[in-house]
Amino acid sequence: MVAESLTYAFPVFGYWARMSTVLPSFIKNVLAGGGKKIGIVYETTSTATDAKNAFKGKAKELGLNVVFEQPIAQNQSTCANEVANLQSHGVELVFMMNGPLGAICMLRDAKALGYRPTWTGVGVSWSINAVATASGGGAGGIRTMSTTTTLDTPAGRHYSEIMRKYAPNSGADSDDAMLIWYSLVHSTIEGLRRAGPDLTRR
Repeated sequence: MVAESLTYAFPVFGYWARMSTVLPSFIKNVLAGGGKKIGIVYETTSTATDAKNAFKGKAKELGLNVVFEQPIAQNQSTCANEVANLQSHGVELVFMMNGPLGAICMLRDAKALGYRPTWTGVGVSWSINAVATASGGGAGGIRTMSTTTTLDTPAGRHYSEIMRKYAPNSGADSDDAMLIWYSLVHSTIEGLRRAGPDLTRR
């Protein structure tokens, strides 16, 4: 299931809280993190906090070892103290439940301090090329769980070909954030096509 059932059209992104209940299995079975000390970095919004709490509940069921939680602000510009807190608690794997600014802050300062845990997350909140670039390469090797495609898939390569043809030298062909919007538009168009000419809200 990509998203919870809704009464309006075309949900295409998984909700953070829903995906956060799947992430513990990803950590245990894909990232081999079952025996690692896990930390959570989360922005202090209700959406991120709810997702963090959903993650903790499922992680406990699977026997994962969550040892520390670190809140950050949405627009935080320096994260050296937050990184140091993770280090001092021996965190080996970090679930980041925040947006791109928080991710840039954490990844940049972790790189500066020589802190190299396994980073992971859900959705498309920060796992885009712009974050990797702005963090000075601090996102290398990150593996996240998402419901959207990437540039290295057949669909992503098709998108890049179209952008090189119709928007040459724009940089859109390597812009994975633009790929997300392109996918969203295609999903909407397909939904409208299947709904037919007599469209209603049900």
